[in-house]
Amino acid sequence: MKEPYIPSEHSLKGLKGAPSEWVKRFIPKLPKGGRVLDLACGCGRNTRLLAACGFEVVGADIDERCRPYIEALPGAVFVQADFEGSPWPFEPKSFDAVLVSFYLERRLYQNLIEVLK
Repeated sequence: MKEPYIPSEHSLKGLKGAPSEWVKRFIPKLPKGGRVLDLACGCGRNTRLLAACGFEVVGADIDERCRPYIEALPGAVFVQADFEGSPWPFEPKSFDAVLVSFYLERRLYQNLIEVLK
């Protein structure tokens, strides 16, 4: 039986964290105004940057405490989901890009590919 998720403080560290340098570098390669999934977004260190650059961002995380920080960003919405213990919550071909930073679950690779347009 899988242990229940106990949120770490890593999610909340994103409140003051700077966006990833590699995210900044690759933003120009994304379609302008595109729809981006920020998987395991935490409190949105990368979500903030994407939304500020005009992307429609879906920040998704298991930690419900992140919701108010994501939903306060214009152009961003929050989806609470347990990616390892619940059904995949997103439709195929619904995002122009997927961002995953500091989270690795190899069983999700196929879902991440299918969700791209």
